[in-house]
Amino acid sequence: MTPSKVADHARATQVPVELTVWEGMWHVFQLFASILPEGQQSLEQIGAAFEYERTRSQR
Repeated sequence: MTPSKVADHARATQVPVELTVWEGMWHVFQLFASILPEGQQSLEQIGAAFEYERTRSQR
């Protein structure tokens, strides 16, 4: 099942989903964040999403 289909299934059950597809990147490219700008950007986006959800749940 593709990531977009998984996201679609989640949305169909009212699960909030944010899917970002990094064209040209491979699975777990974030492991190379120290030498790959896209990896660093992806980790920053993931961190921001976790922080948003963490603070939102504390309200």
